[in-house]
Formats: sequence, structure tokens, C-alpha cells
Amino acid sequence: MKSQRQLIYDVLCAMPKHPTAEDVFMEVRKQQPHVAMGTVYRNLNLLCSDGAIMRISVNGAPDRYDDNPRFHDHIICKRCGSVRDVQLDSLQSLFSKAAGSDVIGYDLLLYEICTACTEEGDL
Repeated sequence: MKSQRQLIYDVLCAMPKHPTAEDVFMEVRKQQPHVAMGTVYRNLNLLCSDGAIMRISVNGAPDRYDDNPRFHDHIICKRCGSVRDVQLDSLQSLFSKAAGSDVIGYDLLLYEICTACTEEGDL
């Protein structure tokens, strides 16, 4: 039998990009109906600590999780809350130049109204 942590990781990797802990919990329950929400949170936290996944903290909304732990940026739709990856490689070198030292990471939240919401109209 698969460990709960491995199951949670596998479920996260199989889901559409950037699910919440609740999204992961609902999918895990399909395979293990008696799993507790706390178990999912605890294992997501451990996976983040181990560097296997990335947590995306969004102000005023539940954290999202990314199965790609390599450093990259995200942009969040202010209307629907969707999160997508963006590559801003030049920012790290820009920040390093401004700081006068090698910047090894940063937290930056970018916001947009995504294409799907824009097509719905009513901005």
C-alpha cells in the first residue's frame, strides 16, 4: 500500500495546476475515504519542507501548491483566482544587480485578469 504522503504527492501531481489543500483533500478522499484534512495539510507541509513541492501564498485566499519545486514566478487572476506559471528570469539578475550581491530568491505576487475572465466581459 502506498504511504499517505506518496498518495498526496501523486494526487497533487495529477491535478490541474496549482490546487488548494482542499482540492487535494477531495481527490485523495476518492482513494482513501477516511483520510483527514489535517493529514493532507501535514503532508503538504512536509512535502514543501522537503523541497518536493512549492507553496504559493496568496493574500486573502487559500494557499496553492505547485508540483514544480524549481524557482519560478506565478501570476494570479484577481477575478477567478486561477494561478499560472510565468518565467521572469531577468528579474533575479536585476535584483542581484540592485542589491550588489547574488539574490538567491524572492517572493513576488503578480496579478492579472486572465483571458477567460476578460472574454466574459465586465471588467
